Amino acid sequence: MEHRARSARLVLRAHPWAIGMLESRPTPSLALLRHHDRVLGWLFDAGFSAASATHAFSAVDAFVYGFALSESTLPFQTEEGTEADFADAVAPDPAEYPNLARSLSDLLGAGS
Repeated sequence: MEHRARSARLVLRAHPWAIGMLESRPTPSLALLRHHDRVLGWLFDAGFSAASATHAFSAVDAFVYGFALSESTLPFQTEEGTEADFADAVAPDPAEYPNLARSLSDLLGAGS
């Protein structure tokens, strides 16, 4: 499932229009049905019940699609220094938002 999620993210990142296309189809293709059948089989083999497998499959897909969608709408291309530049531009006032400021600082390595 992790490999599937990472692979899907790479494809969706390379083709940001794909999520809309996938979600707008009125009926799934035979290839998509075969893929979903295989994924459910992996989960059944791992001991998941039908309900748990369906929930797990849906949760992973929702996370990957949502993350890929968020990534596709970020206001910049990631290059060396762009995260820090962006963080500086939107940094919250540490006096008013101490936890957000701490998180941002720690994530960017300034608080290490």
